[in-house]
Amino acid sequence: MRRRMFLAVLALLVFTTSGFAQTPDFLSTGAWEFGGSLIFVHRPDAPVFASDVSDDDRGSYDQTLDLSVTIGKFLSDRLSLSLRPSFFWYKSLNLNASLENLDQSCIIGLGLEPSYYISFSPTFLMSLGAELGIGMQPGLMGLSNGDDDPNESLSVNFWLEPKVAGYYMVSERMAGFAQLGFKLIYTRFIKNSDGSSYSYSSDYSMFDDVLGRLNVTLGLKYFLPQGGRFPAEGEYSFNDFIDNENK
Repeated sequence: MRRRMFLAVLALLVFTTSGFAQTPDFLSTGAWEFGGSLIFVHRPDAPVFASDVSDDDRGSYDQTLDLSVTIGKFLSDRLSLSLRPSFFWYKSLNLNASLENLDQSCIIGLGLEPSYYISFSPTFLMSLGAELGIGMQPGLMGLSNGDDDPNESLSVNFWLEPKVAGYYMVSERMAGFAQLGFKLIYTRFIKNSDGSSYSYSSDYSMFDDVLGRLNVTLGLKYFLPQGGRFPAEGEYSFNDFIDNENK
C-alpha cells in the first residue's frame, strides 16, 4: 500500500515538473496575451407556455450585458500581468397598468491580474491567478410609473477573485479555455439616490457586506510571442490564418 502511494506521488511530481521543463515561445518573457468575453441575457417575465398572460407581463423583462477584455504581457517566463477593463449593465423594465417602471445600473471596472502558466503538454496548459479590481457604479436615470426618476447615487466596488483555468491549444497561438473563479466583492456606498452623502453607523464593519460569487467562464485567448505580429489586413482569409497557425 505504501509502495503504491509512493509511486502515485512520484508520478504526480514527474507529471507536474514536466510542465516546467521547457517554456513555449508564447509563454516566454516579452510575449503578449489577448482575450475577452461578452455575455448578453434577455429574460422576459412572461411564462413561455402560459396562455393567460397579461400585457404587462408580456412587456416586462430584465436584461444584462457583461463585457470584458484582457490584455497581458509576460514579465518573465510563464508569468503574465494583465489589465482587464470591464463593463456590466443591468436593466429591469416592469409595466404597471401600461406605465413603465425602469431600473438601470452599470459598473465600469478595471482589474489587474497576475497569472502563472504551467504547460503539461504542447496542447494543454493550466494557469493560476488572481484579479484585484475596482469599479465605479454611478446611478442611471430610471422611470417610476412613466415619469422620470433621477438617480444620483454613487458607489465603488472592490473585488478579489482567485482563478484557475485549463487551456487547450486549438492552434499554435490560440487556445480555448475553461476558467473557475471565486469573486469576493465589497461595495462602498458614497451617495444616495438624491445625491446626499451616504453615512455608515459607527459600529459598521465592511466584512458584513462582503459577497461571494462563483464564476465559470468559457472563452478564447490568443498568445503573441515576442517579435510576433498579427497578419496584415487582407493578407489572409480566416481559413488561411487558421491553417497557417496549425503549421
